[in-house]
Amino acid sequence: EGLGQSSAMFLLLQERVAQHNQALSNRIPSRNDVGGARLLPARYVDSQEIETWVSDFDVKQADLGCVFAVNVLQFVALAVVEGLLRSCRRALKPGGFVFLGGPFLDGSSTCIKNLVYHDGLGRFAADAGRRLPDRAPLHWGLHELQELIERAAAFGLEPAKPLNIGHNWHALVLWQPPMPAPAPSCTIRARPQALSGRAVSREAKKQQQQQQQQQQQA
Repeated sequence: EGLGQSSAMFLLLQERVAQHNQALSNRIPSRNDVGGARLLPARYVDSQEIETWVSDFDVKQADLGCVFAVNVLQFVALAVVEGLLRSCRRALKPGGFVFLGGPFLDGSSTCIKNLVYHDGLGRFAADAGRRLPDRAPLHWGLHELQELIERAAAFGLEPAKPLNIGHNWHALVLWQPPMPAPAPSCTIRARPQALSGRAVSREAKKQQQQQQQQQQQA
């Protein structure tokens, strides 16, 4: 996903993808080589609008296996992250997952490097926002890891325990709950009903009469 202020980077990404695919096409494949893996063109979508995911990527809702967002969340506001999580909840198939990687705030355990980075992002965004044509504010800064976990759980995603990546990065995996297993089908046999006292007496009398008839016939 690109940002509105990063259109030049987005166009550069499109150009690099085209160059990669062209280089693979020009390579002479060997007997066991079909030319190498090719990349799909970069596409500009809105993280908060699941409809653009479905239309632009030609997938159905609840059809994606995984979503990766690495080193990008610090450049969007919390409301945008919530929209991303909400869309992932609708787009992931049962058992799919979201992988969030990058620098986060981790309460009192936040390292000094991330605190400095967070402060620097806020200062840069405040200055850059004043220079934009529409003077729209930029909400840049690191997000609290625990807050993201709570928001994801509120949307129905199941967070795994965050993992440290290096000294100042975390990896957070959010799982789409699997579909409940169907109840096992089994035949329930009705228990035989206990006979009442009168029924037992009638049954015994009936058997006695049958025995007498058999003796007379003999």
